[in-house]
Amino acid sequence: MKYQIEVEIEADAICERLFQVTVNEFIVEPLVDENRRLRALLLSVGVQDYSSYLPTATRDPSTNMVSIMLRDGELAHRLIDMAQHIEAIGSFWLGIGKVYWERSTRRWIGETPEELDLLKALPHDWKQTRSEKELKMKVTPEILGSIIANRSLHANLTLPMSFYREGCNDFKRGHYANAFVNFYFYLDDLYGAGATKNKQVEERFKGSKHVRAAVQEAIDELVSPGPSENLSQVMMFLRDERKSLSVDGIIELFVQVRGNLAHFSQKSTKKKGHAFNQFDFRGIAYLLQAVCIFTFTRLTTGEPPR
Repeated sequence: MKYQIEVEIEADAICERLFQVTVNEFIVEPLVDENRRLRALLLSVGVQDYSSYLPTATRDPSTNMVSIMLRDGELAHRLIDMAQHIEAIGSFWLGIGKVYWERSTRRWIGETPEELDLLKALPHDWKQTRSEKELKMKVTPEILGSIIANRSLHANLTLPMSFYREGCNDFKRGHYANAFVNFYFYLDDLYGAGATKNKQVEERFKGSKHVRAAVQEAIDELVSPGPSENLSQVMMFLRDERKSLSVDGIIELFVQVRGNLAHFSQKSTKKKGHAFNQFDFRGIAYLLQAVCIFTFTRLTTGEPPR
């Protein structure tokens, strides 16, 4: 039995003929479009003891609903790790701009009649996706007219709101560490008072009525629904940086994480943002985005930062 993932690719590369490469346990095959441009890769491994990895299906007799349990995580991570390696080194040799390993199609491929019969009764081809919900805003004469009429009132918000806008764009694309940095720049510009040292920035933020109120509102919004992936991620950051889930603790965490993201070393024990761990920053980016929103609702009235 073979286990395979298919990953879409953006690349400036032409594949003149189709082929298959086998190196150690990995089988890799390029896919092309009608113009012979590289559009995807198939990555496979052979699996001898596949019974412990195949999905299982159970039916609830009371509701007649079927639950599917996927058990291929170890295999998927092994192939995704190789896809990430190809993406990184292939950026030089193959002109690869992006490998969409985070939304790979995963499948089992039977190689004998018995394996094919076994797969008929099980889900064996599915796509892993993760995307943000789109919020459609309404355009009305009143809102658009107000934006134009209050141009001078909001002149000091144009630049910081450009950081907020870029942060929202990054968040939608799944670039959560980048989103965090852009949201931070919004807050830093309006409430950091030009401070550059971490302790000075912390003091400015902690001394701001707007920031303190917004952080408390953001914490309440994060915690009130109960356990969630965002909350788990934030709690992990707090634990790693030895901060508390409080207004002061979250402010200190924001400043610390921003400092961590300003430098990069594989040897560092701090969590650093890179192309392969963006989702780890979703929770803290979500929390900081909420702080930006809660401060903006005060600033949009014409009230200065305080």
